[in-house]
Amino acid sequence: MESCIKLEKFGKGTYATVHKGRSKLTENFVALKEICLEHKEGTPSTAIREGIFI
Repeated sequence: MESCIKLEKFGKGTYATVHKGRSKLTENFVALKEICLEHKEGTPSTAIREGIFI
């Protein structure tokens, strides 16, 4: 996360919040996805599946 600057909240879903950001290295806009996990539930399979495709 040190290589990006979080600018604004872009959207929120069931398992994650997406923020608009800017790369400090390239100055390009990026999407920053923050997955909300609860320890008692474990990692949602949808979050694992998305991580595979990224």
